[in-house]
Amino acid sequence: MSHEAAVGKINQEETEYLMARGLSETEAQSLIIKGFLSLDILGLPESLRKDVDKMVEESAGAM
Repeated sequence: MSHEAAVGKINQEETEYLMARGLSETEAQSLIIKGFLSLDILGLPESLRKDVDKMVEESAGAM
């Protein structure tokens, strides 16, 4: 990861943009984070993808 979100805070303008479209602040931030955790990796075993998806969902709930 080399994007600013990998090492810094989530851009408030991006959060506000999504909130203006009906998402809560937590939902907006979660969606932004999930965008950086996309696991569309060719050859990634399905069981591993499911485990990572589960961890992402659990961590989003802790925000």
